[in-house]
Amino acid sequence: MEIESTRYPFCFFGDPAKPNATRGIIEFVPFNEELNRFRLVVSGVRAAKLKVTWGQASKEFPAAELAKGINLAAEFLDNPFCEPFRKVEGAIAQQQNMEVGLIKNLIHGLPVYVQAVPEERASLERIAEALVKRDQTARDAAAAAVQPVKHTLKIEPAP
Repeated sequence: MEIESTRYPFCFFGDPAKPNATRGIIEFVPFNEELNRFRLVVSGVRAAKLKVTWGQASKEFPAAELAKGINLAAEFLDNPFCEPFRKVEGAIAQQQNMEVGLIKNLIHGLPVYVQAVPEERASLERIAEALVKRDQTARDAAAAAVQPVKHTLKIEPAP
């Protein structure tokens, strides 16, 4: 079946042995169990074991386990959401990088400038408004990066 999803599971990347890899945290924090609830429940099948293919990856599961439900995001770390998730992460990183300088240097500095040159308050307020607009543009771009993902889920008797 082909599915279109607007909700993303959180995707983990990298070698778990590396300090900057998000996959390294999975064994220490119950993130998938408590927050990444992208569940697949398969019931009413006659086969004892089923093969589930999600995107390019396949795994076999006992039918009884699938009847209870599996967490697709936990079982398939490499899944059809990985690339779209990376794009969203990139857009969010761009927004956050812009916001750090915007807030720390520019917005927080405006009261000092107003105090130093009070006659330029109106100019400084226009600058503040322009900065807020720039931030809104970055937030809009990050939100627009979240696009529906079409993915394929195939369930068949295991060989």
